[in-house]
Amino acid sequence: MAITIRETDKHKKMLSELKSLTVKATASGSLIEGGYIAIKYHDLYKKELIKSKQLANQLNVLERKIDNYLNSLESLRS
Repeated sequence: MAITIRETDKHKKMLSELKSLTVKATASGSLIEGGYIAIKYHDLYKKELIKSKQLANQLNVLERKIDNYLNSLESLRS
């Protein structure tokens, strides 16, 4: 498979950093590897987003329980 990359001078810094990140010698190799890395981290992001929402819901449930407890305690004291 051949990949043609045009106007690489506009993206020199990005390509250099991508080569360093992926430890690939060629721009096309680093771009392909970078694509796989992007997919991997996007999947991790989606999983963490779901986990974060679940934890936020759990926190809301616990906060309501505490509020109910404190309101009941205050009612007993009155």
